[in-house]
Amino acid sequence: MSVRITALTDPEETSAGRRLAWLASGPDGSPAGYAFLRLFTREGQRHLAEVDVQVHPAERRRRAGTLLLDAAVAAARRDGRSTGIAQAAAGSPGAAFLTVRGFRAALALTYARLPLAEADLPALTAISETPHAGYRLTAWEGTVPNELADTFVASRRAATP
Repeated sequence: MSVRITALTDPEETSAGRRLAWLASGPDGSPAGYAFLRLFTREGQRHLAEVDVQVHPAERRRRAGTLLLDAAVAAARRDGRSTGIAQAAAGSPGAAFLTVRGFRAALALTYARLPLAEADLPALTAISETPHAGYRLTAWEGTVPNELADTFVASRRAATP
């Protein structure tokens, strides 16, 4: 299959960064996949580029993913980025694809959900508003701030069985 890569633009730059995009299409013009590249612009994150490559399962192993990733990595390098990050579920085709292309697992994320329909919200509010020695509630956007990284990792390890 002959794959064509078309560069797209996202004109909206946010306070966190800007985004580039590519579309992979087959000879008949039908879409085969896409890639997004987020270039972070916040202080301390300007070396980072986050890539998301998605290829329709029927189009995999026909070079669309490789060409999309190559386009995104080249753009990140042109922009002076030294670190690329991507997300893929362990054991997935995406994880295998990224590993073969030089990416390595660096952080395992565990997602936990609280079913709010069953939650006692007033009780949770009371708990969160009560001071607890040695704890504080902290929020951030994006990656964990450097000053919280060690305690964040320790808390994640403590929560993992």
